[in-house]
Amino acid sequence: MTERRRPEAPPRARLFRRALIMLDASLASTEALRAALTLLRDGDVELRGLYVEDRDLLRSAGLPFTREVGAYTGVARPLASDTLEARLQDRAQLVRAAIRRALAHERREVALQVLRDRVVAAALSEARDSDLLVLGRTGWASGRARSLGSNARQLIHLAPCSLLLGTWPERAVTGIVVRADEHAEQALDAALRVGGDGREYTLLVLPPETGELKDQRLAEITDWLETRGVSARLRVVYPPDENGLLKALLQEQIGALLISRTQDGSEEERGMITRLLERVDLPFLLLRAGAVDQPAEEAAGAPPASG
Repeated sequence: MTERRRPEAPPRARLFRRALIMLDASLASTEALRAALTLLRDGDVELRGLYVEDRDLLRSAGLPFTREVGAYTGVARPLASDTLEARLQDRAQLVRAAIRRALAHERREVALQVLRDRVVAAALSEARDSDLLVLGRTGWASGRARSLGSNARQLIHLAPCSLLLGTWPERAVTGIVVRADEHAEQALDAALRVGGDGREYTLLVLPPETGELKDQRLAEITDWLETRGVSARLRVVYPPDENGLLKALLQEQIGALLISRTQDGSEEERGMITRLLERVDLPFLLLRAGAVDQPAEEAAGAPPASG
């Protein structure tokens, strides 16, 4: 009888090196800041905050017919440029105060950058040299407290790096969503580095985007986990869409959504994720497994430094 030996794991690079946190002093962005500090508490990660003064809103305020409507009163009133400028400056001070409060008992720093631009465009530009983008589910403009805001919807589709949305639990995450394609092991390796060792996982398995899910592929994934000493229970998601995922999340009582995929996740898959998050308010981490093991500059397309 031969005993299976666990292979030695190669040395691992840091999962995240640079994180960009979108801030606007709303409750949701403050939660996102705390989520970043929680997720990244064990890592030496460069933390940057970004507050974007909405350029389009400022341009609109310069028009004579522009009005704003009170969220609670429903009363329309003129919106003047100088009033909006003062409001944006006040909000920047609130962002700085939120950072100070969040870091009161931390030995870390968050460098804040203030830009005047479109919010999504600025996020995409500044995230190019980061490997994690962090933002709240919504901002000041949302009509519902826990709804998924328009900026979040766009960045789920467009983010060039891993994405952390909303809050993040103090307890270890044990639920992982993975697609059983040829990149599943690479995606799982990244996800397990978030969850850590010594716990049992529930894997929610989606079929490949092209082709059917075969028993042999499930057996290969199971064998890969076993050789690494990972205890996991696999559940195939059916139907393989947001409805099936929501059903599995509720039945398995998974309190945070960790989806790990390779860099070439499809537009259809991102649409499925967006539709799911519009229906359920869960902490959400979308890992780009193909990018986490390389420097952020290389992941963004910059040539690696020559030796």
